[in-house]
Amino acid sequence: MDGEWDVALRQLGYSREWLEWGILDVPTLLAQTQQWAAGGDSHSEHYRYATLQCYVAHNTQLETGQLARLLQVLQQDGDGHMAAAVLQTMLVKWAGVSEVQFQMLAEALRGFGDWAEPVVLRHGLLRQLHGGVSPVDGALFQRCLAAGDSVVSAALLAYCDVGQLQQLLAQQPVKRIRHLATQRLRQLQDHHGGCC
Repeated sequence: MDGEWDVALRQLGYSREWLEWGILDVPTLLAQTQQWAAGGDSHSEHYRYATLQCYVAHNTQLETGQLARLLQVLQQDGDGHMAAAVLQTMLVKWAGVSEVQFQMLAEALRGFGDWAEPVVLRHGLLRQLHGGVSPVDGALFQRCLAAGDSVVSAALLAYCDVGQLQQLLAQQPVKRIRHLATQRLRQLQDHHGGCC
């Protein structure tokens, strides 16, 4: 790579790997450098965040080696909050990643602090729910309940049988989830002629 880009890379907080690994391209770097020089956003992490968001949006299926390089760039970034935000976006948008890649993402996110564990747990449970069968098996149902996560509970509703819905209703503290569970229970009972 030409040394002419080194100043621009440093100015915006990029390492050379961003260009070498195709996460950042030269036209984007030039545009961001011009914006920076013209008195645009003075927070360099905002430029890196925008680059990463674009990369994540356009590259939803990476080979494991590509993902490892992307995670390396994120882990080396000087702004841990920005990097962690991008990792959370990846967990949401890249629902179809392999189990190995999901574990790579989860481990990288955990590296940013204990706060990440509930996020990883949520997305792990959602992956299991969406990849399973209905009704959900008892062990996964119990793990979802134990998580105490209303997003997981809302997703769980679509995979429950009548007995599981009744159990969820009895244990769910969130009014909105109880309401949704009641509606789902009525749908199932109507579908089965009220005999369940």
